[in-house]
Amino acid sequence: YQSKGINNLQFLPTCPVGEEAARVRSFQNDNPSTLATLGSVEQNIFTPTLYDDPSLNVTAVASMFRRSPLCIASLGPLKDGDVIGAHGDTVELLQRIFPKQKVVASPRGTKNTDLLDGTYQGIQAYTTTEVPALHHLMESRGMDPNAVTFQVLEDVVE
Repeated sequence: YQSKGINNLQFLPTCPVGEEAARVRSFQNDNPSTLATLGSVEQNIFTPTLYDDPSLNVTAVASMFRRSPLCIASLGPLKDGDVIGAHGDTVELLQRIFPKQKVVASPRGTKNTDLLDGTYQGIQAYTTTEVPALHHLMESRGMDPNAVTFQVLEDVVE
């Protein structure tokens, strides 16, 4: 960041789902000399939040189109009734995409071990970060990382 002229970068703590825009707005209001305050939020949370409270006065500046890093990782094909552990902000979305499975909110910090220990038959994961971490965990347990299967959403959504 410094090589690009960003010399004072601050990271805000994580917050509960749905509070992202309010936290960004609050930080910017409390720090008016800050040139920009950026946050990250799922689009299915951002849009209704801003609709419900336009006084937040935040703007979406980037989005992913046609390719998402979101996938479902499992140790085999998902069957009817299997449970998928997902982030709280994507439970509703994934339940619509996987109507034959039960999608529940699960802790982000333990989802890889929850999958490998059988708590969930599938977990929400991001191919860019969490899949490599899952592979590493599997290797550390003496498991074959190729045993895990991934369904990227483009392959599931009709």
